Amino acid sequence: VQYAHARIQSILRKAEFTPSVNQIYSLDDTESWEIVKLIQDFPRIIKRAADNFEPSIVAKICYQSSPKLQQILCTHTYP
Repeated sequence: VQYAHARIQSILRKAEFTPSVNQIYSLDDTESWEIVKLIQDFPRIIKRAADNFEPSIVAKICYQSSPKLQQILCTHTYP
């Protein structure tokens, strides 16, 4: 999980990328959409973890999403 985070931060830093709410972004691959779905579901996961007093739920989803991020990073070319 830490490696995926470090790799993504490195890519964003090298690309000098700063997300903007005024910019329109598009995704054209199914792998990226899977990550978007996970991110979209994150508030529900946080609520479930809080309601059940189980912070491990958050750790599990991060651990499960890390390989998916790594797959995207390995199959796409980034700076």
